[in-house]
Amino acid sequence: MKHIIDLTKSNFDKMDFTEAEIMNFDYRPEPPPSISFPIWGGVLLVSPMWKHRDNFEDGLKRTDELYVAGKGIIRINRLIGGNIRIAHYDKVRDAKGRTQIAKTSGGEDQVFKRTWPCATGSADEYLWECVISQPYGFCVLRLLSEGGKVTYEFDDKDMIPLGQYLENPKVYSYNRRTQ
Repeated sequence: MKHIIDLTKSNFDKMDFTEAEIMNFDYRPEPPPSISFPIWGGVLLVSPMWKHRDNFEDGLKRTDELYVAGKGIIRINRLIGGNIRIAHYDKVRDAKGRTQIAKTSGGEDQVFKRTWPCATGSADEYLWECVISQPYGFCVLRLLSEGGKVTYEFDDKDMIPLGQYLENPKVYSYNRRTQ
């Protein structure tokens, strides 16, 4: 069953996208008035320690955190600005098998940046710090909306306990080769 969670304003704290991967993002020169992008993963913060637990959508389990091991869609209306910074990953891993940031010929981190200026100080800020698939790297995405709605749509069949994901993230993470 599809769920759509309202993440507008303080509701954004209902989710943790640290373990997510933005599958595709259109970072054109000017921001569109609304935007949507696919994202794999995300943690629904539903355990009793979170104050917003009682405000979560009906029909969701309310025990421990839940990881969405599947594709979801983020939608933001009334987008007015923001920025994106992508530190490109190198395809070669280090001796411990870890992904490294790609370097330029001068030894600097290879980074893509784009800023969409915003003239107003009354905008709501939404921040993702996670992996992005294209170009492959670590992304800091900050989007600004002025009174717009932000939603996250996903299928509840993709929900698993966060502990299950943490025990074996390779099984549940986004696999760019097969998706």
